[in-house]
Amino acid sequence: MARLAARASACQVYGIRQSSPASSRSTVASSRGPLRTSHGRIKAGVFGKDKEKDERQEKNNTGTARSTSEVVAILISIAATGVAISMANTESIKDLKGDFSKRQDEIIKAQEAAVQALREDIKQAVEKIEAANTKFISQQVLVNRLEEEVTIRI
Repeated sequence: MARLAARASACQVYGIRQSSPASSRSTVASSRGPLRTSHGRIKAGVFGKDKEKDERQEKNNTGTARSTSEVVAILISIAATGVAISMANTESIKDLKGDFSKRQDEIIKAQEAAVQALREDIKQAVEKIEAANTKFISQQVLVNRLEEEVTIRI
């Protein structure tokens, strides 16, 4: 909450719009369309035969899409924070000509809050990426084991 408040105050001081992670999320899994072969043809009869498998596959797809969109949302908020810092620097240069002493503390506090929010966003993005990589690697290990079992049985 402190991070969001810091970003909000930085954006308010410099008059820029905040990008909200909720509005920037996309539905990647639902927009992919039908499953296709490597030649681009739609695979016939892939879904519907094994309902449990379809549900697991859909759950895995939406989880991956959700984590991907969350990472994208975090990266967008990092960019917005960077813009806030840049605008703070520009404004401080403009204020050097005028009454800089009044707003100096306000600008410095907003810059510090924006930098702290940026650090938190980067940390959160790294954690999300690591979690997505771990999930992918564990799924790949499972697929490899299943392929070995099938090969052994054949």
